[in-house]
Amino acid sequence: MFNPDLGVWIQTMPLAAAHSGHTATLLPNGNVLVAGGLSGTRNSAEQFDRNTTTWATTSRLNTERGGHTAILLADGSVLVAGGWTTGADDMPAVLDSAELLGVLH
Repeated sequence: MFNPDLGVWIQTMPLAAAHSGHTATLLPNGNVLVAGGLSGTRNSAEQFDRNTTTWATTSRLNTERGGHTAILLADGSVLVAGGWTTGADDMPAVLDSAELLGVLH
């Protein structure tokens, strides 16, 4: 984690699952939500708490997805849409769906 006041990087606890091709959404309280990805647990979501510098697993995505978009909504929930998943014969399958991760604090 980068501390702009000190101009230094600070080591934090690692995520519970590996992520690549995920999204990282800055929440109104300064925490960060990491959702989905192309490796590891592709339907996992984790929230970084900037006060404790720890990660906590949140509710999972209903669909495994990577390369998707995540948008913070006015009520504090996050809309996750599109991307792709592993389809038949381990071939990528484009997703035309969206889901909502509840209000995150």
